Amino acid sequence: MRLSRARNIFFLRKVVGGSMYPLLTPNQLIFGSSLLKKRVNRVVVFRDNEIDKVKLILKKDKDKYFVVGSNLNLSTDSRHFGWIKDSQVIGVMIWPRIKNKKSIAFNI
Repeated sequence: MRLSRARNIFFLRKVVGGSMYPLLTPNQLIFGSSLLKKRVNRVVVFRDNEIDKVKLILKKDKDKYFVVGSNLNLSTDSRHFGWIKDSQVIGVMIWPRIKNKKSIAFNI
């Protein structure tokens, strides 16, 4: 496998802002992979307008996703910019492991 291709399999990103609090804290590092399946209740990193964003998949419809931050008051997410395409998703967060994602209730 060529090194340039290997760079796309795993990635490291820093959480910016408080939109994912309390699941993730500002400046927290996350590790992810493009190999994992994108499912509801998984945290993904995607590119929107040349900016990498970290959000939680709330709904899935074929090749598009409705993503939100865990802090709805601070989050700019699919409620503002609409569904994201599968091609925008860089990958799924592997670490840190988050327990009880299903316990988060969203009133959207």
